[in-house]
Amino acid sequence: MKYTFLSALMIAFLFACGGNETPPPSNDVSEGMTQTEAATITKDVDPTTFQELMNSKSNALILDVRTPEEVDAGMIANAEHRDFYDDDFKTQLEGFDKSRPVLVYCAAGGRSGKAMDIMQEMGFKEVYNLDGGYRAWKNNGLPTTK
Repeated sequence: MKYTFLSALMIAFLFACGGNETPPPSNDVSEGMTQTEAATITKDVDPTTFQELMNSKSNALILDVRTPEEVDAGMIANAEHRDFYDDDFKTQLEGFDKSRPVLVYCAAGGRSGKAMDIMQEMGFKEVYNLDGGYRAWKNNGLPTTK
């Protein structure tokens, strides 16, 4: 009887471990994300790369998310301005074409990095953040409106 009980216990243990089941195939998409969301490009780029993107992506939206006072001191040419601190900032972003590349910047890169994250959540397909912001742009001697 002792051996029968031990044998039954071992058999139950083997079946409980599940053997060699194979995991479901991976499609390289993070859990909870659709294939479309996974294809989104969001990236911090240096001022030189930002300028190269401006030149190579002629349909890109250049988005300045600084305050009006900061914009008054100068901005990157052809940029659209939307104040990150506006209560309806996200609503303002909804008016932009999400399939169009976006080049976003602020004073130092913090707000524009947050804006990039918001745009990614909203379904924008391609967003580049100017690392170091407008200050880095100016410090590299790149053109501004003032």
